[in-house]
Amino acid sequence: MGRQWNNGIFGCLNNCTLCLVTWFVPCYTFGMVAEKVGENCLICGLSLMVPILHLYTMSLIRGRVREQQDIEGTFVEDCLWTWFLPLCAIAQMAQEVGFMSPGGDGMARQ
Repeated sequence: MGRQWNNGIFGCLNNCTLCLVTWFVPCYTFGMVAEKVGENCLICGLSLMVPILHLYTMSLIRGRVREQQDIEGTFVEDCLWTWFLPLCAIAQMAQEVGFMSPGGDGMARQ
């Protein structure tokens, strides 16, 4: 069994800078999250601009974050979060992998 997310789906408000960047430039935040789990930053960031593809890509990357960080969940849950609260899901993933963390080391806090 894995653990829970360090921040809930509305935990984006815990880091206002991350929240604002994700709101105005979600492709940047998402691309950086994708890079943290070994995917291409540019391709994943640009995938957010393609309808339907963005849902699949976000769900896939969210699943990779869960696997890498040993977090409980399913692909169906990933799809639902990215469909209904995409910006919150991106910010949650970013916090989990340590992107824009206050320490600036880029590593997730455990």
